[in-house]
Amino acid sequence: MSQTAQLSKTRPMENLPPLIYKNPIRRTSRRSTMYLGVRRRAWGRYAAEIRNPYTKERYWLGTFDTAEEAAIAYDLSSIKICGINARTNFHYPFVSLPPTPMSLPPPPPPPTPELDQVVEFVQR
Repeated sequence: MSQTAQLSKTRPMENLPPLIYKNPIRRTSRRSTMYLGVRRRAWGRYAAEIRNPYTKERYWLGTFDTAEEAAIAYDLSSIKICGINARTNFHYPFVSLPPTPMSLPPPPPPPTPELDQVVEFVQR
């Protein structure tokens, strides 16, 4: 196995840009981490789950090696469920930007006398 492939397996978050933590207040629950939707298991891994606020269903997102990976999984699911109003652990600039308006193509040019002559010639 190449060294690059080995590094990518051991540190999957290494290639991500630095994340900007959004919620500076530490949660006070005994079994919590500082991230929404993330719990630390007794054996050291982190579990992530989310609850859909509309249907009240819980969705299991998986277990992860780091709390940051679990928080990102929570954030992506939260954005998928709630859209731009989602509560997330990190700041995602692509979510907060307003959608760019689609530009309409320019209208066709008005007919000219030369064009009318060409159309008449072709129709003959």
